[in-house]
Amino acid sequence: MKISRIKVERFKRFHDLTVEEIPQCKLVVITGPNGCGKSSLFDALHIWKGERSGTVGFNGNDPYFRRGVAAAGSIPTVEFHGDQPQNSDEFEKSVVIRTSYRNEPAFLTNNLSNVGEPADERRFEKLIDTDAAVSKNYTRIASSIIKLATDPNMRDLTGGEMQDEFISDSRDAISRLFGDDLELIDIGEPLQGGTFFFKKGNVDRYPYMNLSGGEKSAFDLLLDFSLKKKYFPSAIFCIDEPEAHMSTRLQAKLLGELFDLTGEENQLWVATHSIGMMRKAIELSEQNPGEVTFLDFADHNFDEAVTITPVVPTRAFWRRTLAVALDDLSELVAPSTIVVCEGNPRGAIEGKNVEHDARIYERIFESSTEDAAFVSAGNADSVANDRLAMVSSLNKVLGGTNVIRLIDRDDHSDEDVEAMKQDGLRALSRRHLESYLFDDEVLSALAEKTGHPELSQEAIDAKQRAIASSESRGNASNDMKRASGELVNELRRIFSIRGGGNDAPAFCRTTLAPLIQPGMGVYDELKAAIFGE
Repeated sequence: MKISRIKVERFKRFHDLTVEEIPQCKLVVITGPNGCGKSSLFDALHIWKGERSGTVGFNGNDPYFRRGVAAAGSIPTVEFHGDQPQNSDEFEKSVVIRTSYRNEPAFLTNNLSNVGEPADERRFEKLIDTDAAVSKNYTRIASSIIKLATDPNMRDLTGGEMQDEFISDSRDAISRLFGDDLELIDIGEPLQGGTFFFKKGNVDRYPYMNLSGGEKSAFDLLLDFSLKKKYFPSAIFCIDEPEAHMSTRLQAKLLGELFDLTGEENQLWVATHSIGMMRKAIELSEQNPGEVTFLDFADHNFDEAVTITPVVPTRAFWRRTLAVALDDLSELVAPSTIVVCEGNPRGAIEGKNVEHDARIYERIFESSTEDAAFVSAGNADSVANDRLAMVSSLNKVLGGTNVIRLIDRDDHSDEDVEAMKQDGLRALSRRHLESYLFDDEVLSALAEKTGHPELSQEAIDAKQRAIASSESRGNASNDMKRASGELVNELRRIFSIRGGGNDAPAFCRTTLAPLIQPGMGVYDELKAAIFGE
């Protein structure tokens, strides 16, 4: 089964949340800072399943699920691609959830009991409850082996072969995850201090309780996932913070194993702010086009109606993820390219247009494959001659980062531009940044964006009038910066734009820059001028 849409109203973190346009992918990754609502969405799925299967619901936990003091928690709705669950059994087997509180430090089993079907298991009611599963899965495996041993049709199987029926997938995944450092051996003696045993280093009988926190956490998820697949062949598997207790590298490898364990009929959802998980998710997305979807829960006001759709893991998305995962350390993660451009630099006294050009470039190229950051360093002379020693400082601090110096074309001749290239200095192909921002193609995109495509020619004509007016004041015919104030006022009038920036520079940053997108001629020209053909 694959989820296509979730609707949650007056429930925990959300006033009115819709998550939609989810494709039929294999992995869905929910990102965002603590408290943004990732776990609340899993709580919603848990309540949806319980209410419709008749097994578990609010159960008097309204204060936990309630949205505010007065409102009662509502039942979420979930839609799937293809057939919807039709009866209580199908609803119960549609979603399997693991909370982030999975720690089970030790267990020893001296007797066995019938643990029943996993669908009948009630380990938790809320996503803040303890979700210990290792000992239960141990009992389930041991009981299943005894049942197998008493089956007349299975008399030819050895004890080892019977164990392999239930732990081989977990054993293989652990071996891939830890290499020779850790190997699952067997389940010991279920009626006499029974537990899982591993080979670790030169110890052949290393008990589960002696594993590290990260090893236990990884083993728990892999064991539970591989077992539950046998019982829930088409379920949605949801894991809240699968990275708990693990190093960054182990987090990444674990997600890879969980992805490989996910069957064609299953879908895996993880809620994470782990840099290791995110790095691996993006890698899986590149290796498996269409199989990984990202939902960004950051920067939403859930006190209002919010619709979330999948996002492309752009550079801007990656920077937000780094900021959540690394906090202040995110600033130490350098891009592969830094473009030093014109514009008022940051300093002790900052005006409203500080780093104006850099902010526009950042907005235009945030979805680009170019791993680049932009920083303003003053006027053209300051950039060309490194007056602020910015380039030399960046080269010293960020040795592996390519630093590009970029200036406006202004009145430089082709010969000047070519000579600049020899000195490592690049110039725009047009007079300045405004020449791209007020391009006819961008004005047409603005007409589409405002819902008035029929007025695109009127906007283009207004640009020509603004240029003519600027020329009458003695400015160059290609000086869009001088004509921008008059033109912005006309664009506001033509398209009935309210807001969008208090002045022409702000209008450029907030309204026009987002319109320049990959695939547009003006975008390709600007990109080539900065990064090369």
